[in-house]
Amino acid sequence: MKYPITAACLAIMGLVLAGCLSRPQTNDQPAIASVLAQKESAGANCAHILIEGQKIASVQLYGSQYLAAIRKIDVAGCPEPFRTAWSAYCATWEQKLKAENAQEDTLDLISMWKGEIGDLPATCRRLEAYDTEPAWQRCEQAAMESGIQTAPPPAR
Repeated sequence: MKYPITAACLAIMGLVLAGCLSRPQTNDQPAIASVLAQKESAGANCAHILIEGQKIASVQLYGSQYLAAIRKIDVAGCPEPFRTAWSAYCATWEQKLKAENAQEDTLDLISMWKGEIGDLPATCRRLEAYDTEPAWQRCEQAAMESGIQTAPPPAR
């Protein structure tokens, strides 16, 4: 016995197939958001901020302390592309500090953010050395692919 395939059956089969081929919904966002928050906290805790009057004069980072802090962040619950980017980010910081013969108390030259004191939270969110920024951008890209919007950099 033959059964006719109707347009409705084809439409349902198409939707089922499209659902199977589309990217599965995951719960990666809380894990990535936690990592980003911990990174922000590590940056703020390892920063050396010079304030003159009501203005941020400069921000520098104790790179060795920062690397130690970001290495402690657990990324096991994050998707593989983010974990890979994070690992590369940590390796980039390690290579940078090794090349500079950085010590525990060495201040790392980072983007010299200037602005009002009220800009400090955004500034600390974006602490990044010039030579590690491309590695961090790969982490941001992996986060965005999982649906996490990262904060835009503060004005320099």
